[in-house]
Amino acid sequence: MTINVPSLEWTSWKEIDYLMISRNYWQNGFNFLQPEVSWPAEPPRVTEMELPLVPYSTALLYQLFGYSPFTARAVTLLASLLMVVYVYKLARREFSPFIGLLSALAAGVLPLYHPFSRLLFTEPTMIAMSVVSIYYMAEWADNPSRRNWILAILSLSLTFSLKLETLYLLLPLTWIVFRKHRFKITHYWKFALLIAASLVLPVIWYAYAYYLETIGAHLFGIFKGHNKSQFTTLLLDLRWYRTMAGRVINGITGGFYGFGLFGLGFLYLLLNRKGSLVFAYFLAVAAYFGLIAEGQIDAPYRQMPIIPVMSIFIAFGAQTLMTALLAAYDQTKGLTSTDKPFSRLALTASFLLVLLIPFQRLDEVLMADSPGHPDRWDLAQQIKQTADPDSKLVVVGEYSKHVGGYDLSPALFYYSDLQGWSLTSDQWNAERVEELRAKGATHLVFILPYGYPYDFIYLPEPPVDPFIQEMKAKYPVLYEYNDQLVLDLR
Repeated sequence: MTINVPSLEWTSWKEIDYLMISRNYWQNGFNFLQPEVSWPAEPPRVTEMELPLVPYSTALLYQLFGYSPFTARAVTLLASLLMVVYVYKLARREFSPFIGLLSALAAGVLPLYHPFSRLLFTEPTMIAMSVVSIYYMAEWADNPSRRNWILAILSLSLTFSLKLETLYLLLPLTWIVFRKHRFKITHYWKFALLIAASLVLPVIWYAYAYYLETIGAHLFGIFKGHNKSQFTTLLLDLRWYRTMAGRVINGITGGFYGFGLFGLGFLYLLLNRKGSLVFAYFLAVAAYFGLIAEGQIDAPYRQMPIIPVMSIFIAFGAQTLMTALLAAYDQTKGLTSTDKPFSRLALTASFLLVLLIPFQRLDEVLMADSPGHPDRWDLAQQIKQTADPDSKLVVVGEYSKHVGGYDLSPALFYYSDLQGWSLTSDQWNAERVEELRAKGATHLVFILPYGYPYDFIYLPEPPVDPFIQEMKAKYPVLYEYNDQLVLDLR
C-alpha cells in the first residue's frame, strides 16, 4: 500500500545512499567488495560500510526485474515479513500460539508509522535477523542439536555483520543460556564457541571495511563518524529523554493508545513474573539506545530495533485489557460465563485492539507522497534550470556537524542528478573554490545545514556570511531565496 511512498526521485538521505550503491553494483559489474556512491565529482567513490548484503541483493533484483520502487524496496518488505514470522515463532515458543499471533500482528502494524520502515537500507534486515538469532539461540539451548547450533551461528553471524552494534544482543543471548544452565559453568563452552564462530565473518568484513575507509570516500563513518557514544553528557540531559519518548510513542506505537497497550503488557508480565527473555531483550535495546545516545537523536531509524520486543508487550497489553473489559461487562450484567466462550471472545477481540493502533493517526499511515527534504528538492529544481548533465556543484551546508565530525548528505546531488563536492568550514576560502573550478565546478551553492537552528546534538558553525559575501562579489548570482543561494562559477 505504501511501498512506493516516497517516490524514489525525492526520497530521504538514508535511502539515497543505498539506492546509489545498489545501482552502482547493477551498472558496474556486481563487485561485492566495491560499494560505491555516485555523487562525488572525483574518485574515490568506494565507501566503507556494513556488510553490503542489502544493496547487493537489491542490485540483483534490478538485474532480474528492472529498476522500480518495488525492486528497490523488496528486500525491506521481505525483511519486514521475516520479522513478523519470527516474532510469532519467538512469542509462541516463549508463551502460547495466541500470544504469538497477536505479537506478529503488532509487529506488522507498528512499522506503518515509521517514516523509514519502507525504505531501502540495512536496518530492517538487521532487525529481522536479530529476532531470528534470538529464536534459534533459544531453540538450541532447549534442544542442542547440530542443526539448531548451525542455524544460530549463521543467523548471528549475519546479524553482527549487518550492524556491528547488534552486539547488544549478547545480553538476551546470554540470558537464554543462563536460564537453562544457571551456574553450571562447564555447560557454557558450546555457547562461547557459538559466539566465537558467529564473529568470524563480522571480523573479516569490518577489517576490510576499515581498509576501505583508509582508501575510500569515508561517507558512512562506521569507524570515524560523528561521536555516537557521547552518552555521558546526553543521558544527563532531559531533552534526550523527551525526544526519545516522543519518537517511541509517536513514531513506533503511533500515539498514547498503542503506548498504553505496551505499558499494560509490560506491567502484566512484570507483576506476574513472566517473560524473562522478553525483559532481557528489552533491556538490551534500552542499553543500545543509551550507548549511542547521539546517534539515536540524529537518526530516527535507530529506534526501530525496539519494534519486535514492544510487539510482544503490546500483545499482552491487548489481551489483558480485553480480558478486564469482558470481565467487567459480565460483572455489571450479573453474568457467569463459562471459561471457553469467554476466552474465545477475549482472544478474538484482542486482535481488534491491536488493529486499532494504525487508526490513531491514519493520515500518517496513508501519507501523501512528498519530498523527503523539501528545501533541497526545491533548490535542486532551480539548479537544473541553469545546469547541463556535465555541470558540477560545490555545496556549502549539505551536512550536519557533530562532536566527532561531519555527516555529509547526498540529497542535493541526488535530487539535481549532478556530481560535485561538499565543503566543510575548513574549506570556506576562495582558493578552494578556484581549485574546484579548475576541476570543472560550475555552480557554488549555499544552503542551511541540517539541524539548523542547532539543537543540542549539533555544533554551530563559524559565521558563513563573510564567505558568502566574498563569493557574491566574485561570481554572478543565479538564484537567491531566503537562505538559499546559487552562484555561477562558469
